[in-house]
Order: sequence, then structure tokens, then C-alpha cells
Amino acid sequence: MLGAFLFGFLITVGCGGGTPGPGPDPTLTLSCPADLQVQKHAGMPGTATFATPAAQGGRPPTNVTCTPASGSEFPVGSSPVTCNASDQASHTASCSFSVVVEAIPQIAKTKFLAFGDSITQGTTSPAPSLLIYNPADAYPLKLQRLLAARYQDQTIVMTNAGKAGEKIDDGRARLSGVLDANDPQVLLLLHGANDLNIGRGDAISTIIHGLEDMIGKADRRSITVFLATFPPQNPAGRNGNGANFVPELNQKIGALAADEGAILVDLYAGFGGTWVGYIGEDGLHPTAQGYDRMAEIWRDKIQEVYDRPAPASEELAPMTSTRARPQQVATISQRP
Repeated sequence: MLGAFLFGFLITVGCGGGTPGPGPDPTLTLSCPADLQVQKHAGMPGTATFATPAAQGGRPPTNVTCTPASGSEFPVGSSPVTCNASDQASHTASCSFSVVVEAIPQIAKTKFLAFGDSITQGTTSPAPSLLIYNPADAYPLKLQRLLAARYQDQTIVMTNAGKAGEKIDDGRARLSGVLDANDPQVLLLLHGANDLNIGRGDAISTIIHGLEDMIGKADRRSITVFLATFPPQNPAGRNGNGANFVPELNQKIGALAADEGAILVDLYAGFGGTWVGYIGEDGLHPTAQGYDRMAEIWRDKIQEVYDRPAPASEELAPMTSTRARPQQVATISQRP
């Protein structure tokens, strides 16, 4: 019996039985994060911070290093980062990603004055016989926010000089004092809706003459003029009486801008030539959505003209400040 047991044991040992040895090491792998976007502010380094990727598999312990390291300063543009991993058995793995540094853009002019009537002031018409003034709806405020979001290293001053109910001759008389008081670099001009609403086609020449005079007042002060076409109107609204004359007026506004060297801002085309969704119940005043769209159209033209890349010297347009005005909500007269 003992002999048989010893014989079986020897056979088992000889055939490779017993506890198996260690298998091969799992493959060492390394996965990098997605490309990293970084904004570089004026006067500040383009520093990128990222988590070092963790290696998988291999024979612990593993070591991972990235070049350049997290916290390094990167130039404007796209720069590669390479990460390498090694383990106790000298296995290696690597991966890479990019750090994309974008310099905050700059704008050549920072001080704007929006001049006009109730459409500039920020009047809406939630009901056919009701006009409401709310500064939060006004396109100049929304435009200021759009510009400030892009040009983060500069202070954008946007003065709203809209006056509800004003006809263009009264605006001509008012403009000089407003320009002298605010000293803007850029005049955003949209005026004449009350004249068109009352006089219709007969008012077109009056509006064009008034706008020409206003452009001249700005030119004599070396103020650049952005001249807007009229948004579409709804002829079914109580204040949409000039709707059918808007295309003719806008054609003359375009010609005036070309003759006087003003920069044309085509609100009518930017609305797609339609009042639907953009103009309120009275047929004339924009909705909140319409004012949003107006701000975007002004922003796009201003950006087209004044946007510039951040120079190597980090020089900015003059830094200016403005006091915040308290928001008010008030019911105004039925005249637009």
C-alpha cells in the first residue's frame, strides 16, 4: 500500500501537478483626456491644469509623467502634451492630447451710444393697446452683455439714449447735447418710427433728412455712425401703419449710409424680412425675442468692424467704466 502511494505521488509531481506559477503581466495601457481648451486673458499666462492620467494593467507600481506638466504655461494656439507610463517590469505605454490656448479677443472701440425712439428705449407691446417699458428688454442692454461676454478684458460702455414718442426732428434737436454729455466713440442710430407711423410714405423724406443731419452731427465730432434699417412691421397692428413703406424707407437708408460713409446695420434682413415672432401685438415694437435678435445683429456688425486679435504687446483699447442703472418697469403712453 505504501509503495503504491509513493508511486502515485511521484507520477503527480513528475507530470507538473501542484500550485501554478505566476502568469504574464496584464498589458500596460494609458489613456489621455480629451483636448483641453484654455482662455488667455490679457497680461496673464496661458496656464493649463489637468489631471495626470492613471495607467491600467502592467506590474505595479507604475509611474506616469506628462510633458509639459500640469500647471505649465502654454503659448497661444495648439500645443501637444505627451504622457508616458512605466511599470516595475519596464513595460511602457504612452498617449497624447493637445492644450488649445485662445487669447481673449479685443475690440477697437469700447464706448457706444444707442440713439432713437421707443424701439431703442426698450418698449414692448404684450397687448394691442398696451405699451410697457422695461430696461431689461432694450436691445442696448442685451448688446452690451453680448459684447462684454466676448471682450472680457475690456469694459464695454453702452448708453441707452432712446426716448419714447420722439419724432425725428425732436431727435435732431436732442442729439447734440446727448453726444456732448456722453462723448461716445460709436453712435448706434435707429430713429423715425413715429414719423412713419403717423405720416407713412410722406414721412420718408423727413426721416432721411433727419438721419442725414444726425450723421453730420456725429461726423463733426469724429464719432463713427452705425445706421440701422427699420425692422419689419405688422400692418394689422394699431401701430403698424407704416409697414408697407418700410422696404422703400430701408432702401433709402441703405443709400444714405453709402453716401455718408455710415456703417449699415440691416435689421430688416436680420429679421428675415418677417415680423412673425419678433414684433409685438401693436405691430411696431419688438418682442423680447425681437430685441434679442436686434442685439445679435448689432453685435455681429460691430464685431465685423472692430474685432481684433490680442496683440503680442497686450495693449487694449481704453478701459472705461459705467455705473449700473436700476431697472424700472413702467407703463408708458400709447404713442410709440
